Amino acid sequence: MKTVILIAVVAAVLLACIPRFASCTTYSAYTCGYTCPRRNGGWSSWRASSYGSCSRTCGGGTRYVTDVRYCNNPTPLYGGSSCYGSSTRRRILSCNTRTCPPREFNQMIFLLDMVPGLRGGRPQPEAALAHAQSGIARWLTLVPAATRALRMAGGRVAGTEPEHDSRIVTPMPAHVTVNGAWSPWGPAVKGCCSATCGNGTRNITFTRTCTNPAPSNRGRTCTGLSSKVQTEACNLDPCPVDGGWSAFAVKMTFPCSVTCGNGTKIVKKTRECNNPVPQNGGAHCKGKSKKQVTRPCKSKPCPC
Repeated sequence: MKTVILIAVVAAVLLACIPRFASCTTYSAYTCGYTCPRRNGGWSSWRASSYGSCSRTCGGGTRYVTDVRYCNNPTPLYGGSSCYGSSTRRRILSCNTRTCPPREFNQMIFLLDMVPGLRGGRPQPEAALAHAQSGIARWLTLVPAATRALRMAGGRVAGTEPEHDSRIVTPMPAHVTVNGAWSPWGPAVKGCCSATCGNGTRNITFTRTCTNPAPSNRGRTCTGLSSKVQTEACNLDPCPVDGGWSAFAVKMTFPCSVTCGNGTKIVKKTRECNNPVPQNGGAHCKGKSKKQVTRPCKSKPCPC
C-alpha cells in the first residue's frame, strides 16, 4: 500500500514538471527549476483619504483633500519593479459655498487685504487691522495680504501669530471704509536698446496699481510711486569693423625703357587692408591691392 502511495506522489510531481502543467502560481514552477517572468507593479486609482477643515464657514472657502493610491494593480512579483512616483497627493477643493448672512462674519476670514500700519506699538508692514467707520467687526483676523484668506490645518491662519488674532464683540457696521493698497509690481517692460552693438543701455519699467484693494468709502489712497525704472546693459557684442586700405607703397621699379635719352619706367605699388583690419564680421576692403604706374626717366645723353 505504501509503495502505491509513493508511486502516485512521484507521478504527480513528474506530471507537474511537464511545461504544459507547470504554472507560476504553483510551487511546481520552483521545484522544477522554471524561471517565472517578472511582473512590474501598477498603481491603483486615486481615492480620497482625508479632508481638511474649510477655510470659511460660508461664502465659499477652500480645504485640502489628501488622496492615496496603492501599488496593487497588479502587485510586483518575481523580481518585478515597484510602482514609480508618490502614493499620496493633495488637492484643494471648494467648500461652504452658501451665501453668508448679511452683516455677519461668522468667524470666517476677512477677505479684504490688510492695510500697513501699527499694532501694539510695533510696525506691521505686511498686515494691519481692517476697520469700519465706527466700531469693528467681530472675529476679524489679521492676515498678510499674500495669504488672501487661506487657512491651513490646525485652525490657524497662515503667516499670522497668535497675538495678532483679535476678538471683537461690537457688531459690524454696514458701511466699511477700505484703505487702498498697492498690487504687486507688474512684469518688466523693456525699452529699446540705445545701441545695436558695443555697449548699449535700456530702461526697464515696472508698474503697480492701487487696487489691492482699491480705496472705497473715503478710504485713503496709496502713497508712493506707481512706477519705477531700472537700467540694464544690452547688445554687448562687439560692433563689426570694416577694413580700410593703407597708402600705396612702392614695391618694385623696373629699369628705364631706353639706355640713353628720355624714356619711361614702370613702377609697381601695393597696399594692405589693415587701416583698420576688418574685425567682428566687418567687410573686407574693396578694390585691388596692386597697381602699376609709368614714370618718365632720363638716361645718359645719346651720342651724336
